[in-house]
Amino acid sequence: MKKKNSLILLFLSFTLVFTYMSSTGTVDIQQVRPFIKIGGLGPLSITPGNDMKNGLEMAVAEINDGDGVMVGGVAHDFELVIKTSSGDLGIPDPTVGVTAAFELIDSEEVVAIIGGFRTEVVLGIQMSPTVALDRPFLGIGASAPIVSPHFWRIGPSNVSGLARNIIDMYAYGLIPDLGVRNITIIRESAAWTLSMALGIKQACTGLAAAGVYGPGVKINFTNDIVIPVTDQLDDVTTAMAGLTAATYQGFNVNALCTIFSGPVGGYIPQAWAAHDLPMILAGINVESQVSTFFDETEGACYGEMELETCPPDVDPTPKTAQFRTDYFDLYDEMPTYTAFASYDAVMVLKAAIEAADSFVPADIEAALLNIEHVGTAYTIKFTNEDGPHWTVAENTTTGLPYYVPILVNATYPDGVPIGAFKVHDLYTNGSYGVDGRPHNIGYWAQWQQGGVKKTVWHLGDPKGFNDKYSPMDAQRNITLGNLVWPINHADHGWVPETTTTTTTGTGTATTTTTTTEESVEIPGFGIQISLFGIFALILVFYRQKQKKR
Repeated sequence: MKKKNSLILLFLSFTLVFTYMSSTGTVDIQQVRPFIKIGGLGPLSITPGNDMKNGLEMAVAEINDGDGVMVGGVAHDFELVIKTSSGDLGIPDPTVGVTAAFELIDSEEVVAIIGGFRTEVVLGIQMSPTVALDRPFLGIGASAPIVSPHFWRIGPSNVSGLARNIIDMYAYGLIPDLGVRNITIIRESAAWTLSMALGIKQACTGLAAAGVYGPGVKINFTNDIVIPVTDQLDDVTTAMAGLTAATYQGFNVNALCTIFSGPVGGYIPQAWAAHDLPMILAGINVESQVSTFFDETEGACYGEMELETCPPDVDPTPKTAQFRTDYFDLYDEMPTYTAFASYDAVMVLKAAIEAADSFVPADIEAALLNIEHVGTAYTIKFTNEDGPHWTVAENTTTGLPYYVPILVNATYPDGVPIGAFKVHDLYTNGSYGVDGRPHNIGYWAQWQQGGVKKTVWHLGDPKGFNDKYSPMDAQRNITLGNLVWPINHADHGWVPETTTTTTTGTGTATTTTTTTEESVEIPGFGIQISLFGIFALILVFYRQKQKKR
């Protein structure tokens, strides 16, 4: 009889639990949506790759937590698979990048790849017969020429666009307003920086020769200082030591133009401060975009000016401020340009998939042609134009590759036909030239006292120029604003060490995969567990009482 009563009580307990669950509506299991894979690819061991990864994960989480991606009337979630392209010291390695791209396409069967970073890697993927790129590759952070119809540049710009940003700042700001005449370009040993340097020199010396700055005014460039891959501050300090002399290669240098996307660029302002160099420091330095850079360099970057997609005191679109806030809440720092671009790339991909109502790569690419997406830093749309196309040759003097324009329907050096195809560059820059194209807005920001960063110059259309305005237009005359110059290096309080073993990057690269796991959730199940525990205790108490009888 006691056993029978116990079984009855246990049955009643379960009945009460599931009756409660049914009455509260928590008995229904959350519907699991089907997943579709997308790939991420970047140098995860250094800042640009890490921020790319953060942007990708933010966008995917937002989509998956929301309405998903609608195809065929069914909501899908993205499954994100991220692989690294980092090699030694975290620097992007073409071999690692090509292997990663092949795995994403062949093994993971992603519908699209987002990322890339660094010209050597992106060109390698586009031209590799192993990868056989046949689906959308949304490029993040590479200025590489486009040699594949499947490459779609999300940002920030191609080589000519980046060069125009620097040319505009120097030619219409630093040269006329601050009297810069003699310039040394300091750049990392990478393919993209050589093309940039040649364009900057040609433009600035050409404007002077045309009499833009007055009769007899010349703009001179010394030989470039090329910094190899290193994780030692001393190596960079030594490379810049010649600048301490009264003249450098016969010139009184008054500006140092930086061109760096890798971590070694973080040492440039430290060496600049260590030598107490009086020259203006202004150019591309990705490490200097990091919001913690002032503290990391102990203020050595005070006075440095650097090109940014979106500095902290400017909101180019209605989405900028909210993105910064959300990013900071997650990562406790502000986003750099690869974070903006990768987040936007996922949103552009979602829009294209839904417009195509298909996950077929060819359908997605057809839809990308008509996309115009207001992103977190700028509006994104793509060109669809013929050539010119490019091939890569090696400079026998420097050993570095450079770009050679080739005609449509010509052949690569090995005799393989190139064929005609369309170039899909970021429309805000154009794939070549500037005539008739809107311009990207390049913001120049300066590190000032206390680690405050202020915008001091920007491209755009402040004087009402039409969209055919070119940075080469000699009528341009915009005064630098918010600029602090000259500076005193002693003001930042940084005392350089005699030697250092500070490292950039994390050394050996590993392949990392981030995926969104499928899960089944039962909302409120913790309540049911608690109720069951209570009823179980009642049952134990009842049985103990029966035994005493």
